[in-house]
Amino acid sequence: MSRRFRVLVPASLVCSLVLAIPSLARQSPSGTVLQVPYAAVSFAFYRVESTTPAGEVRVIFSIPNAGGINLMEGNCLVGVRKAGDSAVRTLIPAKVVSVDSAKSATLRVAAGAIASIPTGSTLSILRPPGMTTAAFEGLPASMPIAGLPAPVPGVRSADPVEAARLAARRTLATNRLKQIGLALHNFESAYGQWPAAVLYGPDGRPRHSWRVLLLPYLEQVTLFQQYDFNEPWDSPKNRALIEKMPDVYRDPLRDDDRSGNTHVAAFVGSWKRGNQPLMTILQPSTVKRPAPDATPSIVDPRGSRIRDVIDGTSNTVVVGFLTPERKIPWTKPEDFEVDASFPGIGKPGGIDAPYPGSGANPTTKVAPLLFADGSVRTLPNTLPPASVVSLISRNGLEVVDLSSADAGGSTAGDPNMRKNLKLTLDGPRSKVSIE
Repeated sequence: MSRRFRVLVPASLVCSLVLAIPSLARQSPSGTVLQVPYAAVSFAFYRVESTTPAGEVRVIFSIPNAGGINLMEGNCLVGVRKAGDSAVRTLIPAKVVSVDSAKSATLRVAAGAIASIPTGSTLSILRPPGMTTAAFEGLPASMPIAGLPAPVPGVRSADPVEAARLAARRTLATNRLKQIGLALHNFESAYGQWPAAVLYGPDGRPRHSWRVLLLPYLEQVTLFQQYDFNEPWDSPKNRALIEKMPDVYRDPLRDDDRSGNTHVAAFVGSWKRGNQPLMTILQPSTVKRPAPDATPSIVDPRGSRIRDVIDGTSNTVVVGFLTPERKIPWTKPEDFEVDASFPGIGKPGGIDAPYPGSGANPTTKVAPLLFADGSVRTLPNTLPPASVVSLISRNGLEVVDLSSADAGGSTAGDPNMRKNLKLTLDGPRSKVSIE
């Protein structure tokens, strides 16, 4: 009697994998033909931990805290995706001989197939309906999938599991930016102006950041009250708060970074285009603290107001994510420094663009950006830096074509995900292809 073990996976992936498979067995003159959507085969959840020359393969479930897939002992087909190549390129008959825990299992394959399953590769496990034990046992030890394009050096094809992870992180990044946008507007409603990017001390040095000023509007009143505006951001008292950085200032792709370094920054700067002065929405305060014991003024008589955003709040970017090499404690008054030479999106010193775009070009990446009206849009790294600078300025009256703004997912451009995997059963001459 076979044993059954339940492992949880995201519901969206279960639909792609489980609902697609009960399709598809038909008779042809040369034998039985089985078809499975290639997208289902590409969901490789099991990482190969070790193999033996005799054909034993030890795997672990590669998505922690997940479930909804049933893994049973018995015959199966495994799709093999080697490390560094996201495409599943080989199908191998196997048998699940034991399910050892919530995250591990042991498979057995023909000894001649071991070379096709290197340690570190990931496997999808399929049981096409209509396959008898005799059909499994008659298959060749390893079947390359015909019809797939060769891997391009340095470019990985779409990995559906990774795509799902990135889509979830991208949604969370969007939500965090929207939280910041709402806080900025609530601050503006309370004070009649946007928060100053920087508050200065009596010595004229920058002391406090807009990220601290926003705390009461991010449901962080207690943390705001613990911050001492009579001391600089890096005083011993205030430095103790760095480790308490709110999650809203953290990039979801770097949620495990607990250093207290912000991943979120405002665009701050002023420059000229010819004789025309241009500037960002958030500006350093023009108010200098008059004495060491005077609390800094949050209100700046010359502070930036909504009416100063001549380009329109829906056309002006205010906040984005820093690239990983920037290490800025969240209370430190430091942000993107913008002028006409700002590098733009996806460049060192510019805006981080970690998410795949929805086009067919695998090198296109997109950056979530908060606009001053509170909306979040994703813009590609192909947008020229001059256009990015135009979007950041509040008063340039530039017209920027945002038809390339990306709203799709990360696998829309991979045509293989819309094809079927075709297995023609013909004993040792059985073959598999994508079409």
